[in-house]
Order: sequence, then structure tokens, then C-alpha cells
Amino acid sequence: MRLEIHPLAFLVGSLLLCATWLALRPTPPPPITPRTAFAARAAQARERKTIELPADVLSRYVGSYLLDQTVEIKMQLDGSRLFAISEGTPRYELKPTSEKEFYLPDLDADVAFEVDANERVVGFSAKLPLGTITAKRAR
Repeated sequence: MRLEIHPLAFLVGSLLLCATWLALRPTPPPPITPRTAFAARAAQARERKTIELPADVLSRYVGSYLLDQTVEIKMQLDGSRLFAISEGTPRYELKPTSEKEFYLPDLDADVAFEVDANERVVGFSAKLPLGTITAKRAR
């Protein structure tokens, strides 16, 4: 005995099956781009305990630093807050975690200033999610 299905019933059943499958499948994740990957990393950045440092301590770090002898990073003091700025970038606040170590929440970076035997700041190193950079003091 052969079972026959009317073509219209087959078509309606197929459409209902497809519609159910489309309604129940999970939505695909958005595409990952460098911008969304960086934003996701920054959102997951762990918060660090920060401390207050007086302006005279922060003023030791004010000046220009050279990264690879070509990129200049300036440390500026605004009231009792220290900021890093470079050409073509926004101004980033450095939040102190100790007297020589700072945290940049916008970049999820840890910055450690290097001090010589005379207590002069000679440079810094920054641990970023994509690697570590070092800069030497220019002035």
C-alpha cells in the first residue's frame, strides 16, 4: 500500500516546519570587529583599588615621554589628577594605585613609572591588553 500526500498539504507542512525552525533558532552573535573586541575587553576590565596622591607627588610625573623615539606622550596635571595625552588621541586619566603605579581604566592598562637613584622619573612602562610598551622621559 502506498501512502499519498496531497502536494498542497506537503507544501503547508513544509512551510510550518520551516517557520517553527526559524522561530526557535537562536539569534546569531554580532560580528566581532577590532572596535567591538576592544570595547568588550574594556567592559570586562577589573577595577583596581585606587588611592589619593597629593599634587606635589603627581607633579614628579609631569613632562614629555618618547615611545620608540617617535611618539610623544605628555603627562599633564589638572588639579590633583594626572592625565596622559598624545597627538590624535583623547586625554586619559591615570588613577594612582601606589606612589609609582597607576591604572588607566579606559584602556585597562597598568602604568609603572621608573625612578632613578636620585628619585627622578626616567620613564614608564604600560601593560596593555595587547602588549607592553615602554617610554623614556624626554624632558
